[in-house]
Amino acid sequence: SLNYWAINLGFAISSMAAGFIAEVSYLAGFLIEAGMTLACAVLIFVKLPESRPEQTESAEAGGGEEPAVSLWTVLRDGRYMSVVGLSFLVAVIFQQGYLGLPVAMGEAGFTPADFGLAIAVNGVLIVVLQIPVTRFIEHRDPRLLLVASSLLAGYGFGLTA
Repeated sequence: SLNYWAINLGFAISSMAAGFIAEVSYLAGFLIEAGMTLACAVLIFVKLPESRPEQTESAEAGGGEEPAVSLWTVLRDGRYMSVVGLSFLVAVIFQQGYLGLPVAMGEAGFTPADFGLAIAVNGVLIVVLQIPVTRFIEHRDPRLLLVASSLLAGYGFGLTA
């Protein structure tokens, strides 16, 4: 929970910063992102130990058994694939915040910094409301919550149409 909270706090701060950087130069934003990605890759390479288990001699010689589950087993699981499909549809809706919303705001005369500020409000609201809302919904039916939240998100993104 604290990790999610910290991610959203960082999201709010970085959204505002990105909006202001975009006002100056998109190239600067891309170069800063490239530098941060490179720094992260170097940090992971240097500090993160190898987690892959060592192979035994019998596994290297091909003596291991075939796995009981294959990709086709997963793809044939109708219940699982329906969850994947519905999750994909919800993800498409959420991506409208980064595709349709900036276009709608730009047509309304808002700047990239304004978009960054609007997106930052999302992160701030998550940080402020996460714990109270979690306490409010913790004893409710998760299926009903998923349906209600998906419909509410779709409605909210539909407001920019």
